[in-house]
Amino acid sequence: DEELTIGDREPLESVDINSIAFIKIAIAIEDEFQVHFDNTMLSIKKFASLYDLGAYIESLMQASKTTPVPPPQQ
Repeated sequence: DEELTIGDREPLESVDINSIAFIKIAIAIEDEFQVHFDNTMLSIKKFASLYDLGAYIESLMQASKTTPVPPPQQ
């Protein structure tokens, strides 16, 4: 495995990540942060940089705090 280093404002286009790899990354992010990517955002082309991806994750986390969680069904 090759380690990749990229700055948070560097273009993600410069990283060789295909669509399958990005979806795997998105799933890992969803699991780690308990958020859900909108299907329209499941493309690396939607994010110019890691900063933009981070901002999107933060917005999902904020939205999940304001969205009431339904009580468990009995």
